[in-house]
Amino acid sequence: MTERLLHAKNGLPVVVRGSAALHSRYDPVSEAARYVAALDAAPNSEAFLLVEPALGYLAEPLKQRFPRARIYGLHSSAFFSRSEAGKVSRIAPDANWTPAREISLEDFLEDALEGIAVEKVRIVEWRPGIDAYGKQSLALFAQTAEIIRRIHANRVTEKAFARRWVRNFLRNLDLLDAAVTHVRGNAPVVVCASGPGLEEAIPLISLSRPSIFLAAVSSAAPALLARDLIPDLIVASDGGPWALLHLYEACRREGSGAVYAAALSAALPSQLSARALLPFRDGSLYQELVLGKTPFLRFPQRGTVSASALDLAMVLTSGPVYVAGLDLAHRDLRTHARPYAFDTLADTAATRCRPAYSQAFEREAHIRSSSVNGIYASWFKSHSYGPRLFSLGASAELGIPRGSPKPARGLSKPVFTAVKSRAPDSDAGKRILLDALKNPLLKKRLDAELGDWPRG
Repeated sequence: MTERLLHAKNGLPVVVRGSAALHSRYDPVSEAARYVAALDAAPNSEAFLLVEPALGYLAEPLKQRFPRARIYGLHSSAFFSRSEAGKVSRIAPDANWTPAREISLEDFLEDALEGIAVEKVRIVEWRPGIDAYGKQSLALFAQTAEIIRRIHANRVTEKAFARRWVRNFLRNLDLLDAAVTHVRGNAPVVVCASGPGLEEAIPLISLSRPSIFLAAVSSAAPALLARDLIPDLIVASDGGPWALLHLYEACRREGSGAVYAAALSAALPSQLSARALLPFRDGSLYQELVLGKTPFLRFPQRGTVSASALDLAMVLTSGPVYVAGLDLAHRDLRTHARPYAFDTLADTAATRCRPAYSQAFEREAHIRSSSVNGIYASWFKSHSYGPRLFSLGASAELGIPRGSPKPARGLSKPVFTAVKSRAPDSDAGKRILLDALKNPLLKKRLDAELGDWPRG
């Protein structure tokens, strides 16, 4: 069913899809003004996401009623990316997204809503557009709401851990005497997450080991090391001190030869001070201010190290990427592949009245009742890494197709080289951030990003 541009009685353009008109056939401007006047929205609303607004007649009355708000149009059809379906009123939306754009809806919204409080964002569906596109527009509305929920969850986490992340960031600047650069390869990369399904994938990983580049998130490293599978790369991004437990065993094996890749806000053990790191930044304002043009890789803050590891794997090879242990689900009481660093805590804390089994039951119940795994699973289902990503196990439940590495000759693994880091040290970083606070605009953006963060 195709769209057509016709004209209303007053001469203004309208879109018709099949027999459904997306605007009034008499006066689309007055129709939009009445729609906005009846809208129940807080006076302090800072952004409006218009789901299928068609030709954007809503933008002008919205700007008149909410002059400081940003307005974004989200379309179900690529038709609205055409020039003839562009600006039709004096005031157009600040930006539009259609399925024809190269940027994903999630990336578009993350960029569009930077610096805007999620609670001040209003999703507005244009009913004629929803009716005309039916399931397409309903799916767009649901996807938009889910993305906003994830953005909110990420920001809550960021603000809750802001102090720790900024401290880690400044501390890690002093660890970065040497940084690792890479030359991209084309060999298969296997990324190991720490879900219980990793144990089932290990025999296949062992069989393929000579021809693959093996990467592990920090929490999966103990399970691999216990089976004498030494990762080529260990990825860390968690900023909490508990995350250090995952890295101790790998650091103890001084001769392992593993390269460590780390988010600059991650908690890292002091043992890594003697090693060159492959650092990556997350695009947050405080990191961009301090690092400037320092040539570190940049990956968005995902909330889960598995996503960061996949981002990195896609950069390290032009070949296929396989993921194992990305279950985001439990196997009875098993929440992670064994051995798992936190199991030691349960063993040492076990008593007659609270045995380790009971602690495992409580931990599984707590994780199951939380919404974290659901949020991550929803993100992986909606986010595409393209045709190069395959699953070695339960990850197929996330919409990732199954596959297995095939032996091939003449393929090259990524090559790493340690070079002198060009990042400033922690003292210089503190000075840059304190100077930024003197700029009212930067201060407002930093406070919105980090909440109650340290300023001294």
